[in-house]
This record gives sequence, structure tokens and C-alpha cells, in this order.
Amino acid sequence: MDSSGSIWLLVGFLLALILVIWEVDFKPWSNEYTTHVQRKTCVDSICKWSNEDRKTWRISEAKSEVIYWNEDKGPRKVVKLTNCIIEDRKNWECPPGRAQKQGISNGDYWIGTGNHKSEYIRNFYKIEWWLAHWL
Repeated sequence: MDSSGSIWLLVGFLLALILVIWEVDFKPWSNEYTTHVQRKTCVDSICKWSNEDRKTWRISEAKSEVIYWNEDKGPRKVVKLTNCIIEDRKNWECPPGRAQKQGISNGDYWIGTGNHKSEYIRNFYKIEWWLAHWL
């Protein structure tokens, strides 16, 4: 392989490595977790998926509470959920307050009532969210 081919191979490898590092959650010791979700809206039987703002959740097992804010808005409005059942930062649920019951199971955000999860919310990878949001 000539030097030009080696350079392109190295550049491709480095780009792939950067993408993997960006996608993977490298903060297992943190009490914060960011979700990337889409919401389905339907008008006259025509449905469309659109990106929700990224939400960062700060989990406090000691206080049984979850605090969250939108990452994509201007000044942060912090919302506190209390009386939550918390296993860890990727597995918790909070009872309904002003909204429906919500939580994160195995890293996926959900909202719903009882054991019924909403069909109008779906989780997806950070790279998918970024591409849909910015392109």
C-alpha cells in the first residue's frame, strides 16, 4: 500500500474511533444521564416523528429524586421529580406529578401510565439524533 492509501486508512480509522467514543457512555461513575428521543405527532391520520430536546437527568438515590433539564433550550428550567424508585442512573421511575409516570429502563426513556409505555416516544442513538436534528 502506498503512503497515500495508508494515510486515508489511518484517517478513516481515527474517524470511526472518534464516532464510537462519542456514542458510548464513558461516565459510568456519574449520576447524570442524557437521553435522545423522538416524539410521534399525528394530524389527520398522518404521523411524523420529530426530535425532542435532549434531556439530562441527575439521579439522587439518597433523596429518591430525579432532576432534569433540557440541553437544547436557552436558560435551563430545572424540573424535580420526587418519590422515585431508583435502581441506578439508567433504571428508575417516578410517579406522576404534573405529567404522566416516567422513567428510564436499561437506558431508554419512557413515559406512560401503569405498565403501559407510550407508543409516541422512541429512543435512538446520539448519532441518529444529531443527524436528524442538524441535517
